Parts: sequence; structure tokens; C-alpha cells
Amino acid sequence: MAKYEILVSCGAGMSSSLLGVHMREAAEKEGIDADIAAVAVDVIPDQLKKMKAQVIMIGPQMRFRIPQLQEKYSIPVAMIDIRSYGTMDGHAVLADAIKLIEDQGGTSDSEN
Repeated sequence: MAKYEILVSCGAGMSSSLLGVHMREAAEKEGIDADIAAVAVDVIPDQLKKMKAQVIMIGPQMRFRIPQLQEKYSIPVAMIDIRSYGTMDGHAVLADAIKLIEDQGGTSDSEN
């Protein structure tokens, strides 16, 4: 079974933490092996030292940071869909993150 490592981030880490809870619940319900961390955008470098994230999902309010993050990291960095973010739809954000990982040909079980 593939394991997904997903980093979710927003300005202060509060709303991304709640979204992370919903994403973990969705993963458990769907039988998906996922390590989901949620942090403030300024903590991303420290978090990436602790986990081997395959994608960084950024809250819409921090979308201006995406180009900088894309330059710095060799993994996909994407804005979370504004509707999914606003409704804290863990299923939708999890699905979007997995699609980004798989489009890059990566899971923890495959060589990147």
C-alpha cells in the first residue's frame, strides 16, 4: 500500500491544523495510509526536516508564498481549493494532494 506524506500550511497554522484533522479522518475512513502535518507557513522548513513530505498544500490566504516555496523545494506546492478550504473538506483536499503526488509519480513505496 502506498503511503502519502502531506504537509498542509496556512498563515498561523490554526486553520490548517483543523483541516489536517479532517484530512486524517478522511484518510482513515478511506483506508489511505497518510502522514498529514499542519503548520504555519513560516514553520515549513523546520517541518520538512522532520518529515519527507511529497506535497505542500497552502491555504488560499497564503497563495502569494507559493512561487517562493516552489523555487525552494523540489516537491509540488499548490494552493488548496478555496471552497474546500472554507468548508474544511478533508476528503477533497486529501484527494487533491494525492493526485498531485501521483501526477509526480511519487509515493513512499516508489523511488522518486
